[in-house]
Amino acid sequence: EGLSYILHHPLLPGLYVLDWAMTVFTFYRELFPIFAATLLASRPAWLSLRGTVALLTSLNFAGSVVGSCLVFLMHRMPHKGRQVLFATVLYGGFCVLFGASPLWWLCALAVFLAGAADAIGMTVRKTVIVVTTPNNLQGRAGGGDNLAA
Repeated sequence: EGLSYILHHPLLPGLYVLDWAMTVFTFYRELFPIFAATLLASRPAWLSLRGTVALLTSLNFAGSVVGSCLVFLMHRMPHKGRQVLFATVLYGGFCVLFGASPLWWLCALAVFLAGAADAIGMTVRKTVIVVTTPNNLQGRAGGGDNLAA
């Protein structure tokens, strides 16, 4: 019953696949120490390796807080599926910018913006799942989202 509902829903399969792909292909937070030691060698002298990792982690979470607050401003915007898609594309772009830039400050900005875009996409995606799913299938649809993430 739950799987049939998910597969026939107009948005859920796409949201799950999008979330799964972004989880698999943008696994960057755990690599902060490697990025800090190798690619971000241009960091300022006052910023140690441990400090660089701490800064990147903090900026990512700060971006998530800002992104979560921005969701409040987006509540009346239509087309929630497009919002998720746009936020996810931005998230992927900021992850690419982080990995491709040799400039530490640009990497730091990209990590902050990736955190914001990820929070927006995740919050709107979970809202779409809850709002469009009947009460008796909430657990199954939420389970599908947890499996995808």
